[in-house]
Amino acid sequence: TLLAGVIMNFIMACWATRMMTIGLSKFKCFRKTSLYGVKKSELEHTDAEKGKDTVHTIAVKAKTNIDFVGKRKIFVIISTAAFAMTLALSFIMGVNVDIRFKGGTILTYSYEGEIDTNAVKSTVEELGTPRATVTTGTSFTGGLNTVVVSFAQDEKMDNEMLEKVSKTLVESYADNNIENIDTTNVSAAAGSQFLVSCVIAVAIAFVLLVIYIAFRFKKIGGWSAGIIAIFCLLHDVILTYAVYVISGMSLDSNFMAVILTLLGYSINNTIIIYDRLRENRAKHGGNISDRELVNLSINQTLSRSIITTATTVTAMISIAIVCSLQGVTSILSFAIPLAFGMLVGFYSSLCLAGPLWIWHRERKSRKSGSSKPAKSNG
Repeated sequence: TLLAGVIMNFIMACWATRMMTIGLSKFKCFRKTSLYGVKKSELEHTDAEKGKDTVHTIAVKAKTNIDFVGKRKIFVIISTAAFAMTLALSFIMGVNVDIRFKGGTILTYSYEGEIDTNAVKSTVEELGTPRATVTTGTSFTGGLNTVVVSFAQDEKMDNEMLEKVSKTLVESYADNNIENIDTTNVSAAAGSQFLVSCVIAVAIAFVLLVIYIAFRFKKIGGWSAGIIAIFCLLHDVILTYAVYVISGMSLDSNFMAVILTLLGYSINNTIIIYDRLRENRAKHGGNISDRELVNLSINQTLSRSIITTATTVTAMISIAIVCSLQGVTSILSFAIPLAFGMLVGFYSSLCLAGPLWIWHRERKSRKSGSSKPAKSNG
């Protein structure tokens, strides 16, 4: 589904939008240059085309002048502190690993009316069961409201405890007509295999992204640009993982979906900056320093990044609110972390990718300078 959405977005954004814009330009009322962000002062008139307005090159002016490179130490300190906090909280608070990664038992019940997942969780755990994860949703087949109770553990739950849990829920929520419709046991080996498969999928995505960036941006360092972009993606993944740790959400298939979605979204922001960096280098050459080049490129794309991030985060927050109101808690572990991850991706693309590229360039220049043999005076 996600792949189909990406392909359709590519078709509509690159081809259909271009065709629609060309079509609109055929109408006189849509020929005003102001509609396309071009001012009268940027138009050039030629004798060969007297009376016609032609635009050869429009200089994209940055609306801000923030020194991102000069503040790179602050950004690195902030990210390092966030890493340390995530690591500490992982040990202090612990990490809830879903049954799909660890193994265990999944009980699915149908119900009527409204049901409190926190109350169900308390009712089940009072029986002496392992820590339970309770989510609500809708079955794909019969359109039934479902409540899923999961127990992540190395061994499957014995039949006596399963019967005890089901009997207690049926008696405690008689008004909801609770009925067990499915019981699934997941072995620890199967859970570990699923986790390894997910890690391999993420690793392959990283490698492909590095190769893509290395070939597309040869003029600004190729492989180094790709590695820096991957470092920023790892930064986004770790801080998004922190949301699961702090909130107590289980690391499940939604976590992997968030990570894979975030890889595509965050790398897009970084590529936009790299692309502008490449264009500005071709345009200005050696007239401005690398620091000025990076700051100019980031400031030129800042408004675009803010609008895009605000739009997508608003959409994720809207989904989270609707799901909360409808009681569909299973989507919350996707929408909330993804919204936070998009904000983190916005931060890393603007505040880390460019400044770290400059750090690499400066370090490389110092090494090449020190490796040159000293000239003899004699």
